[in-house]
Amino acid sequence: MAAEVGAGRRRVDEELAHGAGVLVHARIGDRIEAHQPVATLLVGEREVDEHRLTERIQQAFTVGPERVEPPALILGTAEDFAP
Repeated sequence: MAAEVGAGRRRVDEELAHGAGVLVHARIGDRIEAHQPVATLLVGEREVDEHRLTERIQQAFTVGPERVEPPALILGTAEDFAP
């Protein structure tokens, strides 16, 4: 998604848009209110399909009535996974 708005390259010859990207406002387990934005799409100079990207951002989040615990950020060390 970020590459599509210019924050990354889809091809090696594409320019980067340094102000483009996806700003995520909510973390897993955060309480959010109705109509509160959970993400902002920062569009660079690249032509984008805003409707399709908005749908992709909406699909990236699941909002429900129950609080969920965020997963562990560190699963282990290299030694834990060594054969």
